[in-house]
Amino acid sequence: MAENLAARSGKSTIALFWGHSQLWGTLLWRGLNELGAEVLVLRGRDIARGALQHHAPAALIVPGGWAKQRALHLGTEGREAIREYLRHGGMYVGFCGGAGMALNAENTAESLHLCPCGRKPIADRLVNCSGHMALELATDHPLCPPEDQAPLTAPVWWPSQFDVPDRAELTVLARYQAPQEDFWVADLPYRDIPDAHLPAWEDLYGINLNADILRGEPAVLTGRVGAGRYIISYLHLETPGSPQANRWLGHILSWATGQALGSEIPEWEPSSLPRQWDDATLHAFLPLLEDCLSLGQRHFLLNWRRPWLLGWRRGLPGFHLSTLHGLAHQIQALPPTPQALRYWAFAAPRFHRLSLRFRDLMRSYLLMERYAATAHAGRSTPIRSGCEEAQAVREKLIGPFPGQGGICGELTTVLENLLYYCLNP
Repeated sequence: MAENLAARSGKSTIALFWGHSQLWGTLLWRGLNELGAEVLVLRGRDIARGALQHHAPAALIVPGGWAKQRALHLGTEGREAIREYLRHGGMYVGFCGGAGMALNAENTAESLHLCPCGRKPIADRLVNCSGHMALELATDHPLCPPEDQAPLTAPVWWPSQFDVPDRAELTVLARYQAPQEDFWVADLPYRDIPDAHLPAWEDLYGINLNADILRGEPAVLTGRVGAGRYIISYLHLETPGSPQANRWLGHILSWATGQALGSEIPEWEPSSLPRQWDDATLHAFLPLLEDCLSLGQRHFLLNWRRPWLLGWRRGLPGFHLSTLHGLAHQIQALPPTPQALRYWAFAAPRFHRLSLRFRDLMRSYLLMERYAATAHAGRSTPIRSGCEEAQAVREKLIGPFPGQGGICGELTTVLENLLYYCLNP
């Protein structure tokens, strides 16, 4: 394998792409710090202005999130800066949405085109799946851990799937095998559904639900771009409390930096984080959010799968709520920087007004969804509510599908920006 950028430049910094990442950027930032990495947080505008060429990090890591929005946000200069960084020996590591941004796309502005693969059509893949999968690894590859340390399981969180063209010049580092105990398809714990019942559920939901469709499919790929390398993964190796996945991430980063980094990312409990920023607006927001979460749990619409991740009835914006919960708690657990205080002085008044509107609309929406589910007025999906009245409120909350707008989108953007300023003194 060719010499990596860390060996060429002497740099051991890991650059983390920030923005349009929902909760995933925070999870990855935390994971990198738990592993002992030196982290440089960069936004799209930083990359477009030459930050990768200036800092020459050992790797650029791109978390999950919406690949298209992030690629468009980079602009022509930012996308070319990443490609130039790789051509000169850099390393790109993308998880889930970060993997998707590296693929081919018909619109050249929506992707980096680092990898010759595309995405499988929705009809040919297992959509809306989450949890741990058993894996088959290419254990003879230096980017995989030694065989006696190789991970047997790692989690996915609502991935796409790679469509690998024939004779593509790349290496498959991991393939899916079998789902594990915590694996869900849509809002169904997979192990609870007998195989004989799956066709009926598929007819009801209108999507593939049989996890056998994943067996043997590629989960992690690597390939070359000039003197550099990409690693793209639909496995979330940064997932807290997933020791085998965390060990693999530590192995990759140790190879990239030339340093012996850690191998464990402890479970994350946002609500238990000690508060270092006692701000009245932030402090007022969390009870409003908790009120919505409690309502959803009382009406069997929401439940906690992990301390940082909700489970939700199909079609509900549970991940949006998880994101707001995690970001708000993490911000309060950090001392405010001067930049954060300046930004918040500008953003806090509108954030507070929006948060009050958010609470009222979210409560109404959740009760509408409960009534619709009970009265069989319709079937809610990730694309739209089964109740037209609830759909109108839903669009105010999260915008039209894929749901990155509305009040939730604006609140999330403010919190992402605020956390960025907290991480950059």
